[in-house]
Amino acid sequence: MSFLKYAGKRALAFSGLLLMLAVMAAGCAPNPPAGGGSAPAISGGTIYIVSQRGELMAMKPETGERTWSAALQQPAQRNLFGCAAAPSPAAVYGTPAVAGELVYVGGYDGRLRVYNNGLEQARYPAEGAAPVGGIVGSPVLGRGNIYFGTSRGEVFALEAATLARKWQAGIAGNGEVVALDVTSARGWQSDGRSRVWATPVLADDTIYVASMNGRLYALNADTGAEKWRFATGGAVTSPPVITGDTAYFGSFDRYFYAVNTSTGQQVWKSSIQAIRWFWSPPLIAGGAVYAGAMDGKVYVFDAATGANLATRDLGAPLVVAPVLSGDSVLFVTETGRLWALDAASYQARELQAAITGKVHAPLTLDDTVLYIHTREPDSLYVVRATTGVNILSIPLSSR
Repeated sequence: MSFLKYAGKRALAFSGLLLMLAVMAAGCAPNPPAGGGSAPAISGGTIYIVSQRGELMAMKPETGERTWSAALQQPAQRNLFGCAAAPSPAAVYGTPAVAGELVYVGGYDGRLRVYNNGLEQARYPAEGAAPVGGIVGSPVLGRGNIYFGTSRGEVFALEAATLARKWQAGIAGNGEVVALDVTSARGWQSDGRSRVWATPVLADDTIYVASMNGRLYALNADTGAEKWRFATGGAVTSPPVITGDTAYFGSFDRYFYAVNTSTGQQVWKSSIQAIRWFWSPPLIAGGAVYAGAMDGKVYVFDAATGANLATRDLGAPLVVAPVLSGDSVLFVTETGRLWALDAASYQARELQAAITGKVHAPLTLDDTVLYIHTREPDSLYVVRATTGVNILSIPLSSR
């Protein structure tokens, strides 16, 4: 064997050893940040928000000073090399639900946690039990229950005080909602197409659930029984906005819909099709529907007829729902540009907010103050809604 061939074989073996050691080291290394995109909830003069590193914190609105914090951790698991990595943070995409001193947080690790002054009080499923599907939307409180959907196409109603399961439903491959046995510990096996990423919407005795299978469901809030379903031509990630007897929402088929909440029948479908899909919920104000799409355009529809009243291009994808501040409808693009649309003329003007980072979390408006959670960097911007002037910029994750 020549020296060059021998050296080449030795080098190949050595590089393979280095690769194996690198994989082993990676397997034993700390886990990466959780990600997520939680919007702040404001209750009792306190801001509750989850950072992209899975830390739930309570802060003072005036200064951003933390009064308490808690790390949402997933259990450590051993990998094939026998390494037990440190507990990893749980990603949280939804807004915390607050009831008095209790804060409910749904994680993508498939667990709902309840905190009181920074201390975990309970979780569902309980410690040691298998998790449910990943929770993307926000948990919703009402009728003595807390409701949430999962990435496995499940919908849960738990007793808010105890987290005892009231009912559980699963969306089957044929689109039918199936009641699941609340006494069974067996997890629901989804077909993978019926994921529930949208926040459920509770109105009176009905819970409205949007699914990635392209359907909007109306379920009995006390039993989980299906009342009706409405099918679109694409996935639905937008929670509906319920006004009177009408549900308004957009779809990945790039059309916008109005559906009667009593019958599940279509009231109207937009005559124009967006260039890209509708991701976020709309805003209803003054008889008009304001819907932002991923093509960067705001589509304004007549709430009664669906007629297109205006289309405004804001230059970048619109991932989060707008909010109403006075006579202006405020939109924030994914790139952090803040726009105000006049509710009478539908004309748009950009507000000079100094926001750095991408915006994927819903907006929170408290009187005339707008809260915007960005990623890269992970920060909470506190902005004057009327002018766009920054009041505070609060770092949420230490590097």
